Amino acid sequence: MHFLRTLKQFAFVIIALSFLPSCAQTDIVSHWWKKSNHDRPSSSLGEGGSYKVGKPYKVEGAWYTPKEDFDLVETGIASWYGNEFKGKPTANGETFDPNALTAAHRTLQMPSIIRVTNLGNGRSVVLRVNDRGPFARGRVLDVSRRGAELLGYKNQGTAKVRIEVLKNESMTVAQAAKGGASPNQQLAMLKQAPRVRPGTVRTEEPLSAPVPSSYVEPAVTTVQSQDLAPIAGQIQSSRPVPMHAENGVVVPDEIVTKTYVAPNSIYVQVGSFTQISNAQNVQTRLGDVGNVQITPAVVNGTHFNRVRVGPIATVEEADKILNRTLDRGYTGAKIVVE
Repeated sequence: MHFLRTLKQFAFVIIALSFLPSCAQTDIVSHWWKKSNHDRPSSSLGEGGSYKVGKPYKVEGAWYTPKEDFDLVETGIASWYGNEFKGKPTANGETFDPNALTAAHRTLQMPSIIRVTNLGNGRSVVLRVNDRGPFARGRVLDVSRRGAELLGYKNQGTAKVRIEVLKNESMTVAQAAKGGASPNQQLAMLKQAPRVRPGTVRTEEPLSAPVPSSYVEPAVTTVQSQDLAPIAGQIQSSRPVPMHAENGVVVPDEIVTKTYVAPNSIYVQVGSFTQISNAQNVQTRLGDVGNVQITPAVVNGTHFNRVRVGPIATVEEADKILNRTLDRGYTGAKIVVE
């Protein structure tokens, strides 16, 4: 019966798509996939859910490979989701609450603890990743309705964001979830976990934009004599993130901090190449799409040449350029903020 219902829903979606522009088609199919996935019964459903990484999966022609990653720093466009999924199981078997501080990510282990910063207004909150999504190609994160409210973009629908996995908290929660620890035991483990040395900065390339000391939140210790780029990396705090037990899981406290954000723009990153000639070929092929630039970058000591279209003024325009790039066969293209 579930299969027949799903088949009918899919047929309806296909008919509806023929009357909509491509960007709207992507949003509707992504929404349908996620809703169908949530409707499926979960064998791990129950208090606290379970620890989950998952197998590679394919949505709308794109493959995603979940993996444990405690060092992720990512920028892009975030969206949000709310009452339409209220009470349904999340991807790791918890129950979705639009008023909880949670988020959906396509590949991170669940649960993970992440810091999300709105790169438009500097507002920053800590969220718990317990779900999969978003599946619109131009989005990197789906946050709960309450998360979007605290980050200040609920009414706009989307925001430029930086995502950073909080390594200590995420590793501790993962260990606790694998071992079946109760919420109170998890809280005790979080308080006792070794902390990252104050002032440690993780980044993928040289930094240049200075952060005025007046913008650094009180819980963070600054690095002396070093420039910091808030978009590329973030100072790790020596203090544990305030958390509490709620509905059988450990969740972040509802705290909003104000973080300095350097001026930034939206780009569509087409690819990254070690050979400059390959980057130049792509630049030539996409010359009619927009302002195509080649930007040098150093990742783990290796020099790359990034091919990007931009800067782009709005999310809507970035979506259009991304779709045109994907249509040209550059399936690894994505929206980034820098």
